[in-house]
Amino acid sequence: MRLFLDTIDADELPALWNHGAFHGVTTNPLILARAALTAEQAVERCRRLGIDRLFLQAAWGETAAIVAEAERLAALLDGRLWIKIPALEHGFAAIAALRRAGIRTAATAILTLGQALLAAEAGADVLIPFVGRVAQASGDEGAARLLEDVRRIAGDRGPRMLVASIKTEEHVRLALRAGSWAVTLPPAVARSFVTNPGAAGVLEQFRRAEQAGGDE
Repeated sequence: MRLFLDTIDADELPALWNHGAFHGVTTNPLILARAALTAEQAVERCRRLGIDRLFLQAAWGETAAIVAEAERLAALLDGRLWIKIPALEHGFAAIAALRRAGIRTAATAILTLGQALLAAEAGADVLIPFVGRVAQASGDEGAARLLEDVRRIAGDRGPRMLVASIKTEEHVRLALRAGSWAVTLPPAVARSFVTNPGAAGVLEQFRRAEQAGGDE
């Protein structure tokens, strides 16, 4: 299962990306606003770090406006770029139009089976269920059911599943058990994977043993 970073922060992104364990970056309008960046500036930040797999979200509006914005964003990066489009209302028609234009799309903010079905039928390349939001409303059991449904839809029709709205390691486990292609991790969860108090204690024992061996 691939790991993406759900941040574009000037400090967090380089620190985490440099571990060499992440596949790419996901963004949305909230993430860009918090970093005070435009899509163009986010692409440039990724380019400087050698990141060539990126998710950018098209501005919401009528179908024609979404498609026009998606086409503009798609020209910003030479690499694997997916245009995120909410799986709602005008989004489905925009996904279908972009599919015909050869632009990769990711149907985002999926909270229900119906959204996933419509997005897959419209031609989305990636389906993005929000596991944390579903778990908040329906518990982990409800979130697990949705992930399993989305995975089956993806398997039947071809798109990949990327699980977002990750709040805890348990959400990552649910995605893994559902057979997700990828998850996107906010910095706090990513950092918890990088540094673990229990593992740090073991490492300290190793260091003491090394020092003791060197003293003999």
